[in-house]
Amino acid sequence: MGKKPLEQRVQEEAWHLAQAVADKQGRPFNPVLDLTRAVANVICSVVIGTRFSSDNEEFQELLRLIMSNMCYFRSLQAQLYNTFPGIMHFLPGQHWRIFREYKHIKNFIQAQVASHQRSLDPSAPRDLIDCFLLQQATEQGKEQTEFEDENLTALANSLFIVGMETTSNTVYFALLVLSKFPDMQAQVHGELDRVVGRARPPALEDRLQLPYTNAMLHDLQRYLDLVPMSLPHATTCPTSFRGYLIPQGTTIIPLLVSVHFDPASWETPEDFNPGHFLDENGAFRKRDTAMPFSAGKRVCPGEGLAKAEIFLFITTLLQSFTLELLTDPRAIDLASLRRVFRGQGLTYKLRAIPRPA
Repeated sequence: MGKKPLEQRVQEEAWHLAQAVADKQGRPFNPVLDLTRAVANVICSVVIGTRFSSDNEEFQELLRLIMSNMCYFRSLQAQLYNTFPGIMHFLPGQHWRIFREYKHIKNFIQAQVASHQRSLDPSAPRDLIDCFLLQQATEQGKEQTEFEDENLTALANSLFIVGMETTSNTVYFALLVLSKFPDMQAQVHGELDRVVGRARPPALEDRLQLPYTNAMLHDLQRYLDLVPMSLPHATTCPTSFRGYLIPQGTTIIPLLVSVHFDPASWETPEDFNPGHFLDENGAFRKRDTAMPFSAGKRVCPGEGLAKAEIFLFITTLLQSFTLELLTDPRAIDLASLRRVFRGQGLTYKLRAIPRPA
């Protein structure tokens, strides 16, 4: 994560995304499918070394299954299952459909692993699966190893399901926010023109020279709060917390939302405000109370990839286009839309107008 070859893969997909948007020729469109394909293809290139065309039927079915899975993941029933799995396992509900769909995703991944095993070249690993298989070969004969086929399938599945939809949704909401605030979009345009220009694509190293753009993206992730509850954890020993003793082995679900909207940590916690991440001189400042990827040893392993995609996709699009909503931007209430978005998703259309050279 975060290395140059990964950046180049994201830049390539950002270029394909910009081409797909240019093909709309300024006509109204919903960007969700183009964004989902772009993020999915980045993960495909990292995990299986392949990018798919938009009309590939196998790819389309994979996207449908993953989007269905993540739609359920955001639902109240999924939160109940995570909280009370022992009880929910005996009750009817949508979780049984999700289990069936997961088998199809698992079959896709296992087919890719089998194909890699047949074509593996130890001197030239192509992707995550190849690297995992090579490490697996070095640990053959060990009594205990984490490099087992089942773990490889679970790892790839996690990257597909968690990494794809959360990142595409973050960019999807970002485009809505930028369309609502033309002055904010103009500031990003100005920074990009001064630092990057039009002769080359944006790169991750540009973040240091784009403080406003960087601050805008950081507060967007805080404000959107796409995953208000972190994944379930467990205490590894008896733990004292605020006067309570939590026994060893207790399931703990951290509430990230309690940090992201804490009035003691943020100047205007209920507002989208890039100034949260800018100092008095307009330079970017890091905030420890921003943790959209959770924190600690169990922080999201895809944080570096997600940040690269969010930054490069948005800057690549804004380098070439001005985004406009079809409705009056003043009629859009971000607070209400954020709650709807987290609960059941959001649908909107915009125009991408090519910027004059």
